[in-house]
Formats: sequence, C-alpha cells, structure tokens
Amino acid sequence: MNIVRQEIASNDWKSSITALDTEGRRIGTNLTDHEVRVRLACEELVMITYRWADEGRRADVADLFVDDGSIELGGHLMQGRDTIRTALRARDEGVHRRTHHVVTNFEFRLASPDRAVTRVALLVYALSGADEHELAPRCVAVSEDHLVLGEDGGWRFAKRVTTLLAGEA
Repeated sequence: MNIVRQEIASNDWKSSITALDTEGRRIGTNLTDHEVRVRLACEELVMITYRWADEGRRADVADLFVDDGSIELGGHLMQGRDTIRTALRARDEGVHRRTHHVVTNFEFRLASPDRAVTRVALLVYALSGADEHELAPRCVAVSEDHLVLGEDGGWRFAKRVTTLLAGEA
C-alpha cells in the first residue's frame, strides 16, 4: 500500500497525523470485529500455502483456490485449480526443490464484504545443496493475493500474483 498523503495539524507531539492509502482509507485506524476475523482467516490461508510448499505439499495448495483461480509466478500463468495442482505437483516432484519461505510484511485490505487483498514480502531459501544443512538464498519476491468469500463461509484464493524482485522462482 502506498501512502499518498500525510496531514500534520501542528508541531506538538500530540498532533493529529492522518495517513491515507491509495484507496483513501485511513491507515492505523481500528478495524471492526468483522475485519479482524476476515484478516485472521485470510492470513491463515496465505501462511499455510508457504508452509505446505516447504513441507513438499505444494499440490495441496490448489484446494485453497476457487475453480477458476490463477497463480502468476514470475510471468508464468497457471489458470484453473486443476492446472495449478498439476504445475505445483511437478514442482514437488523435483528432487532438489526443498525450500524455506520467510513470509513478512503482511498487509491486508477488505475490498468489499466478500473480497480481500493481501500482500506479503517473501524471502525464499533453497535447502537442497550438497550439504543437507546448507542454506542458499533463492529469491526475494512480493506476493499479492486476491481472496473471495465462498458460499460455505470460507475464504479462497481467486488470484495470486508473485513478482520476483531478485533471484529466480
């Protein structure tokens, strides 16, 4: 989220500062109980995808997407749950695909009552060097997820876009 404006009422340390994101929402204001519940549900979904990847369960991530969901990773598009499952299963089958994702800088925005957007920063390490305990940085990325509320009351991924900032997928 980009901060587009700050207003400083006075030079006093108790001054009123208002920071707005690009949608005009005041940053740092209290979330409603509903927003907190949605944020926690979405954060759990986001975090579990990276844990499952690290456990070699990437293909299971497809179950967290809507039928026509998509993942864009480094310019490569995977469209539809079955395509996502096939592509992620192939990544799991790579002998040298052990990874550890460090997920940080979680951001959340409730776009509407049934749509949310999250964003995280990722540091991905490869754990598949000659030495089992060798840790090699693989990439730095930013991932933005668009989630939708299903008829069953559960949140699912509609779209994930991961942009590589350095390294390779």
